[in-house]
Amino acid sequence: MFDLDSKKSAKLKGKAISWAKNGQELITSVDYVILAIKPQDIDVFLAQVKGHFLKSKPVLVSVAAGVKLSVFEKILAGIKVIRVMPNLALRINQSVSFISGGNKADDKSVKIVKNIFKLVGEVFIIKEKFMDKVTAITGSGPGYVYYFMRAMYEAACDFGFSKSDARKMVLNTFKGAVGLAEATDMDFSVLQDAVTSKKGTTEAAIKVFDKGKVQKVIKDGINAAYKRAKELSC
Repeated sequence: MFDLDSKKSAKLKGKAISWAKNGQELITSVDYVILAIKPQDIDVFLAQVKGHFLKSKPVLVSVAAGVKLSVFEKILAGIKVIRVMPNLALRINQSVSFISGGNKADDKSVKIVKNIFKLVGEVFIIKEKFMDKVTAITGSGPGYVYYFMRAMYEAACDFGFSKSDARKMVLNTFKGAVGLAEATDMDFSVLQDAVTSKKGTTEAAIKVFDKGKVQKVIKDGINAAYKRAKELSC
């Protein structure tokens, strides 16, 4: 492992991790290189390590957001490149990750990368043309969920509950809803109907949501995220 951020490296020192002195040493000593750097740093990095990649030919696994496979394939001709889009829940091994193999990537390499990312959550293999779309759904998705959670949390606080209790209420409501959805094959609309009694409290809330066209607003927001993902893609 090698990290340009010395502070992050210091935090991991002493753990069961083999460290390389620099990126060049890492590239020449492994079969798979997982590249997780900012998109704007890609060109400089590749210029520094191009020779090492072409000599050792490890598989390059990129998690650089928005950077297309063709960017790497153009500079590192002949190298197997695989692109991965995980999301924030990777931190707790509950990520949703999407994998696209480049022109040179074989099934064996893609399978190995899939197995690596299965260690931190669910994995889907897709065509690269769908990457910007999954970015808008699952990449940005946690942010949408937290947005709704914040609204419920603030409503609970407005009702007079303590911040601690309000947080627990919202967290456990989401946990329970997700748990029930996972335990059944029911469509989300069917589950919603199961909670929504005629002339009941849930129906009263849903009517307000529908009047405000909340579903449409959410879909419009996701489409805006998709449009932005395409703009940022290089």
